[in-house]
Amino acid sequence: MNEKIKLKEENYEKSLSKIEITKDKMFLKDRIESIVKIIALVFTAVTLFFTYSTYNASQKWKVAEFTALKIKEFSENKSVKIVNKMLDYNTSKISFDDEEAIFIDDDYVDFSLRVDTIDGTFLDNEVKIRDIFDEYFDQLSLFNRYAKADLIKYEEMKPYLIYQVSIIADTNNLKKSKDFRQRMHTYINYYGFNDVNELYKNLGYDIGK
Repeated sequence: MNEKIKLKEENYEKSLSKIEITKDKMFLKDRIESIVKIIALVFTAVTLFFTYSTYNASQKWKVAEFTALKIKEFSENKSVKIVNKMLDYNTSKISFDDEEAIFIDDDYVDFSLRVDTIDGTFLDNEVKIRDIFDEYFDQLSLFNRYAKADLIKYEEMKPYLIYQVSIIADTNNLKKSKDFRQRMHTYINYYGFNDVNELYKNLGYDIGK
């Protein structure tokens, strides 16, 4: 009888031992599976990070390339060149349509861009100056449209445009007189160059309405 009891106890202990071993194996298996899952998640996260970084770098390069191209096109425009020359100097020698160059000063530009004329009559050179500034502002407007379409950021175009922009828009800029600057502001607002106005605001200057 004692031997049977002893045998049962031994079998019971063996069973317990097997159960413990099974539990250990299951725990180890679960632990390994958890570690594998964590490694997979980390690998996925790292892959996504490098993919995003590569994509982001590529996008920045494309934006920089597009910005450089549009600045180049803007700078090479004939009307833009003439306006930049007029803004740079108080008196400049200008040639219209390959005609003989004539001297144009700030007072003549100011008078040519008047909007309060009663009969709407302008002399030939006044019309040419107006057309040149219209083309200049149209070209400048494109940069605001590029920015609104997320093709160029304002801070990326600012270094290229700020010199000429500040001459017209910055009331503290001494390159031109207050009257000259006010004439430009009136012309821009009166003839509805709204993108130019918005561009100036986003570059830090409010010329009003």
